[in-house]
Amino acid sequence: MRGFTAYSKRVSAGVWGGKFLGCLYTCALLFGIIPAMETTLPWVLITGASAGIGREIAHVLAGKGWNLVLTALSQEKLEVLCNELSEAYGVEAIPFMADLSFEDSAEQLYEDFRGLRDKRGKVINITFLVNSAGIVLFGESVELQEKAVPMLCVNVITPTVLCALFGDDMRRRDGGTILNIGSLAANQPAPLFASYGASKTYIRNYSLALRQELAPFGVSVTCVQAGYIRTESDEKGGVKDERDRRFSHRNGTSARRAAEIAVRAALAGRSSVTIGVFNAFITWISKVVPLTIRATILSISLSIVNRKRISFKNNIRRRRPRRPGNTKR
Repeated sequence: MRGFTAYSKRVSAGVWGGKFLGCLYTCALLFGIIPAMETTLPWVLITGASAGIGREIAHVLAGKGWNLVLTALSQEKLEVLCNELSEAYGVEAIPFMADLSFEDSAEQLYEDFRGLRDKRGKVINITFLVNSAGIVLFGESVELQEKAVPMLCVNVITPTVLCALFGDDMRRRDGGTILNIGSLAANQPAPLFASYGASKTYIRNYSLALRQELAPFGVSVTCVQAGYIRTESDEKGGVKDERDRRFSHRNGTSARRAAEIAVRAALAGRSSVTIGVFNAFITWISKVVPLTIRATILSISLSIVNRKRISFKNNIRRRRPRRPGNTKR
């Protein structure tokens, strides 16, 4: 009994001693004797943040307390968005205008970003990279020609180099997250979306491979496969038929819903996620049906929907080229 009483006294003394030290520390902070510890909030870099899913991802992450560096073509839209995020969520948001449609866009963005500092004058370290900038290109490949080059820069070259540059920084700091926005078109050889679909196939495969390379260093890479999302991509991508736009809007997912799913998957460390149950079913089906058959089916369906004269008979039965000796006169 005496031992228990002595133990109780020691515990009570320890509790009161802790309270006394806490009071001393509080007083030292109030009088400036001890400087307050600064908390470093995480920073995220989002490309294509002025509209669509990039804008909604900015809202979702700002709501979770992330500071943001937002890049897009329109400085005016970025400034309006940054003010909106700062006022609504109390975070720091920095607009950073950048054109990502050139081969050296990523290197230029990285070099300009290296000198960026926050309001307290501290160097900003990106711990979350979101590659959401993208260009949709619609039309026959032989007619589009050089128009595909800027799209390939935005969809392929720029995210690849940004992942390499910021991924190396994350690797050195032993942690970070990369989120690449892909597309359901990555699983389909889609006529009229040939170059766009191919660019998203690259992003999907690249993200999965990069994930394995950076996993030992605590860096997670996630690829989101989205179907139709209600954004301005149809208008910008050259989809002029009003029926096609109505189809996208009717069967599409809202940008906010897609952003919430994408952010949740990235923060959970998932390798990939497909937005929508129907889209997930289509993705599963695409693994069973051969590529040539998928291309034929899509060619037929697109020719019916768009009423365009797409020659899909060559996909079903290819004619053998005549030999010079067998040419009939």
